[in-house]
Amino acid sequence: QRVLSVVNPEEDESVEWFNPDSEFAIGSGESLVLPASASGDYRAVLTNRNNGQTRSSSVNLIPVPTICNAYPNPVSSVLNVSLSMPAPENTCIVCQPVLSNNVQYIYNIPVNSEEWMIDASSWPAGTYIATLYINGEKTNSIQLLKH
Repeated sequence: QRVLSVVNPEEDESVEWFNPDSEFAIGSGESLVLPASASGDYRAVLTNRNNGQTRSSSVNLIPVPTICNAYPNPVSSVLNVSLSMPAPENTCIVCQPVLSNNVQYIYNIPVNSEEWMIDASSWPAGTYIATLYINGEKTNSIQLLKH
């Protein structure tokens, strides 16, 4: 997920959020939660409840890769993973069993890769969460089953 926030709005201001494709508000409140794949220009419009004056602030979200497919799921030996776009530097996927905080399988993803294979044959059977990280920042996660 990606979270946009207005920092310290005035007490008498309301906040509405707009995306580039809409003249209609897509959310209200100090924060807006977006999917990890969100990109483009987003605008927060702050309206003074007493006098109706408005001010706005915009941010341009740069697209980041996300895990868009992982198959087969359940996996028995080789897991094929695809990203929504080529991986930048410092991209990795961390696979962690749901029932263990002590075990992690970490796979560095080659720069510009969009598809690759993970050897999951040594993983114990169970449920896993696979999380994509770019420069240490989480982009998204998916659930996997290992037979």
